[in-house]
Amino acid sequence: MILLEINNRIVEETLTIKFKNALAGSKPESIDVTIADFDGVLFHI
Repeated sequence: MILLEINNRIVEETLTIKFKNALAGSKPESIDVTIADFDGVLFHI
């Protein structure tokens, strides 16, 4: 896994929503998201 020093808004919002829902007691849901960054970096969560 490569960690980049740039913040990706889509990745951050996706993970924030999932963590907030889990902390609120909601049923944990699986994530299968592939996101292409502006410079061609692919994030697969």
